[in-house]
Amino acid sequence: MLREFSEVVDKSSLFICKNENEVRLCLEAWAKDIDKYSYQPLEDYDENKEIIDWLNSKDFIKQIIEGDFDFIERGRLINSVSVHLININDIDECLSSNEEIRNYYIELTLRLMYIFKDGAETAEEIDVGLDVTVWDESIYMLKDAYTIDDE
Repeated sequence: MLREFSEVVDKSSLFICKNENEVRLCLEAWAKDIDKYSYQPLEDYDENKEIIDWLNSKDFIKQIIEGDFDFIERGRLINSVSVHLININDIDECLSSNEEIRNYYIELTLRLMYIFKDGAETAEEIDVGLDVTVWDESIYMLKDAYTIDDE
């Protein structure tokens, strides 16, 4: 096969990679040759990096706590509530006709910690669905948040 290829295509060579790592190294070398300044290794690329950064931010926690969502208990006996992100289960970008606005549906697990006025504490973990809108790739707005039933 190698001889046939060299007869058909003049001044060329053919390499057959024997494993996946060799293929990855070849692709990365080609990518660096094409544009060494914007090259990013495959394992470093995460298309949802910005929204994951926001989910780990104080702004997200503030929007969850200050929002009027049914899954956060409020009452005269509760002194404070804290929210901790446990796991991001799924991120789906929803189609939008406006290029400046992106909509996401996100499923995640939160730990809600309550401190009561008498000093007692309790916590619960819940699965939550979020509807998030992003304007100009920098302004994140939590439009809705609700519990996801496992049933």
